This record gives sequence, structure tokens and C-alpha cells, in this order.
Amino acid sequence: MHLLQVVVVAHDPASMRSISIVLDRSLDRGLLDIRYFVDSADALDWIQASNCELVITALEMPGIDGLRLVRAAKQGNAHTQVIVVSPQTTSEQLDELAELGACDILLQPLDKLLLRELVEQAIARIRRWQSALNQVRKPVLV
Repeated sequence: MHLLQVVVVAHDPASMRSISIVLDRSLDRGLLDIRYFVDSADALDWIQASNCELVITALEMPGIDGLRLVRAAKQGNAHTQVIVVSPQTTSEQLDELAELGACDILLQPLDKLLLRELVEQAIARIRRWQSALNQVRKPVLV
């Protein structure tokens, strides 16, 4: 089983620390290759160059916002799971996130138990997609 590529993007140090605590202490790090970014432009470059499977991103950030990161992640890999973390949002942003294929939004203050649950659900979805894709790609023996 290969390591899942995870990208975490948050310009706020407190948010980044909270997310990293959940990922580092609550989940099996042996299954995850986690990249942390405080600069959304650096995160966008990495997302576009890599085949990440899970993105956890803030929505509002200086420079490149979370909507653009969601769009880039889903364009690179339609199966990428995206969790958006935000202190607030608008109905327009929620609609766009849904259209882009974000799997969850978590409003702040950050509920660490809920974040863990959402990440575990996203990992389970990723594994199901990988399994299905592997079944489809297997050669049929006649």
C-alpha cells in the first residue's frame, strides 16, 4: 500500500498547528506523506506537480485562495479528496466548493475530533477509489 500524498495549506500558524496535531498524533503517519505549506503559491505549485490524494486547505488566504487550490487539486486528480477549513464562508463559496468537488468544509473554531473523523472518512474514500481503479485496470484473462 503506497503512502497517501497529503497537502495541508494554512497561512495562520495556530490553524496549521491544530491541523498538524490531529494528523501527527491521531492518525497512522506510516500511511501518510504530509506536506505543510503556509504559502498558498508554493502549495499550488506542489499540487500541480504532484498527484496528491488529500488536500486540507484554508479558504481565505493572501494571494491564492482555497477555491483555486481546490480547483487545481481536482483538475490534477478527480479523485482527490478536499477538506476546507474556514472561520466563515458565504453561500456562494459553499456552492462553488460543492461544484468543484470539495468533500467537506469545517468551520472554525477547529473541532479536532471532527477533523480527525473527516480525514479518516476521506482516507477510506481514497482507498475505495484506488481499489476500484485497480480492479478496472487489471487485465482480463481469457
